Amino acid sequence: PAANYRKAFAKHLSRVTGIQMLVTNP
Repeated sequence: PAANYRKAFAKHLSRVTGIQMLVTNP
């Protein structure tokens, strides 16, 4: 469960950072 949550959080974080990169670099 802890590792699962960490993996899901990392996935979400990477997605958020990717979106931010798209927004900052059009």
